[in-house]
Amino acid sequence: MKIYMDVCCLCRPFDDQMMGRIRLEVTAVQEIIRRCATKEFTLVTSEVITEELEKIPDIRKRLRVEKIASVAKELGVTQNASAYKDLVMSNRNIFVKYT
Repeated sequence: MKIYMDVCCLCRPFDDQMMGRIRLEVTAVQEIIRRCATKEFTLVTSEVITEELEKIPDIRKRLRVEKIASVAKELGVTQNASAYKDLVMSNRNIFVKYT
């Protein structure tokens, strides 16, 4: 199974987990990454992910998120990163939701 997770998903493990919903989402993201690391799933990345990762101002957080993103083994749409980002942003409801 191929999975695309945007930067918000990749950053979720570093969010405040005081709320139950956030803890649940963190658990889901960690499980997906674990399955990608064991090759049960394939994490797909894109130029958009790279661009958004570069914009994370906290260097420690950026390095941690980049480490998670490094599990990705397949590059998705790269021809037109801007158009792809627009597609993702306008169709967020079709991507994996954890609640």
